[in-house]
Amino acid sequence: MDGAGVLAKSKCDHAVQVAYTAYGGALKGVRIIMAFPTKEDAEEASTKLGKLSSDAVTWRKDRTHATYEYGKIRMGDTRNVVVVTIVTATEAAKDKATKFHNYFQADVAGYFLFRDDVTAG
Repeated sequence: MDGAGVLAKSKCDHAVQVAYTAYGGALKGVRIIMAFPTKEDAEEASTKLGKLSSDAVTWRKDRTHATYEYGKIRMGDTRNVVVVTIVTATEAAKDKATKFHNYFQADVAGYFLFRDDVTAG
């Protein structure tokens, strides 16, 4: 997964990839979640990855469309986690892809942002 060595140099503890499909396979997404020891390590990795090509983090290309009408990568860090989402869509789901991608990224980023803030009542 660490195509450019950035994750190892930034002390990535572990990472996971999960693939999704929607709209009868017309939209495909891959979510990569990378955990780091500290928030600062995650920020450093996110900054470094943002300056590199999309090959810096490799993902299961067979889980995205080879040809597509919509294809984008979004990335961000939250606490000690970096989240990367890749979404591709054929013509059939092109109009839904941007909204799906925004929620696809924000949903998991929000989870990690708020997961430790819930207090027992």
